[in-house]
Amino acid sequence: MQSHSRDQCSTNIPVVRLTNVLCLLVLSLIIGSVLIPRFQFLNRSIGTDDLLCVPLVLLMPVIVFKEQTSVVTKLYVWFLLIIFTCLFSLIYGDYLFMGSISAPTEVHQYIKRFIFFGVTIECLKNIRNQETLRRIIILFSVIFIASMAVAILQIMGIEAMINLYSRGIEHTTLAQRQVGLSRTIGIAGISIGWGGFCILMLVHFAALSFVGRGLIALGYSVIAGLASVLATMTFSKSTVIALMFVLGLLSYLYITQPWEGPRAVNKLKRTGFVLIALIIVIAVVIHQIDNGHLTFLYRRMSVGLPIIGQQALTENLRYQEVIAALSGFKEEPLAFLFGLGKTYARARSGHVEVEFFYVLTAYGLIGVLLRYGLMWHFVKQSWKMMRNERNYQLRYIAIVMFTATLAYLVFTIGFFFWQEIVVGTTYWIFAGIFWGMKCNKYRVVKSQC
Repeated sequence: MQSHSRDQCSTNIPVVRLTNVLCLLVLSLIIGSVLIPRFQFLNRSIGTDDLLCVPLVLLMPVIVFKEQTSVVTKLYVWFLLIIFTCLFSLIYGDYLFMGSISAPTEVHQYIKRFIFFGVTIECLKNIRNQETLRRIIILFSVIFIASMAVAILQIMGIEAMINLYSRGIEHTTLAQRQVGLSRTIGIAGISIGWGGFCILMLVHFAALSFVGRGLIALGYSVIAGLASVLATMTFSKSTVIALMFVLGLLSYLYITQPWEGPRAVNKLKRTGFVLIALIIVIAVVIHQIDNGHLTFLYRRMSVGLPIIGQQALTENLRYQEVIAALSGFKEEPLAFLFGLGKTYARARSGHVEVEFFYVLTAYGLIGVLLRYGLMWHFVKQSWKMMRNERNYQLRYIAIVMFTATLAYLVFTIGFFFWQEIVVGTTYWIFAGIFWGMKCNKYRVVKSQC
């Protein structure tokens, strides 16, 4: 009996290793794809993530129909409902107001997010040791540090890096302006998109510093501070607002989290660490960004924000976009449920960069409930894991999910989360890691070998 058990364990070892290697390989491709510059093909911007979707989409029917975990099945159904209602709204709006049906290109962004989300869940559900998760976290750190290096080279005036990632001449010009007026575009190719990505990097490294110890935790804190500085150098109003929100939320979480064991520090010391860290970040921002930059940021915040700043609400561009888009409901009140579709919404107002109202206009009340209901579900579940989980790697991913989801909800007062085409899938890989580890069938099973 013992020899039979030993033989069975020895034959399982290659299978376990192969599973972990394949999962790590697939995740390396989809995580690293964000760093590879996009290219033009038939007048369309194509990225490595788009190309990866071609073979991965063939796996999704198998993944969905063979899924046996009820929690994950509900998530797949929820996401598929978002995709199908999105497609319906686009067709409905085009036919109702245009008399013809245009190509539903925006659906591709939802399908891409669903594929990355689902593939990541399946990979993480089937890994059989925590070491693989550690390597995935390291991979994220390497990709994020490389992304920051690209932004630093752009700030230094390396035009090759600006041209390589820029989405167009307008953004290239913004990044190449004189020191006091330039706006960093990073790997996103656009300043506001890069700002949102900086917020995600900040959350990642801050969460690692929470669960790390000693010099390692200090190193992660320094990199998180660098991400904060890079976020401010986009001079995006929504990025700055989201950054202030995230710094406050992370400070609260660090002070109030129930730490145990060697990482346990009393709340008074934690509060002192937070104050010191915030002072250092603010000091670095003020020291590194000259007066021209600070004046430029102040002017954008004071003039561009209605009510708070000098601008009247009716004069604000975002407000005008929202009013123009919502006026379409007067012509077809029933469209309030299903939306008017992307083509009509953008024809009506050019574009609406307050995402809640864009979703309401393009996809209706049903679209709003489906999208924001899913994100609120993420917030609730990550909060539970964050408060109850004692494994520090799982605590890390819970902190990232909770903070990043709320941060993006704040960030979308001035830009897109669901529609971002370059760096928008990275969040969904984190979401897949969260749900995959939450439902991992080997996490609590002791090895029999």
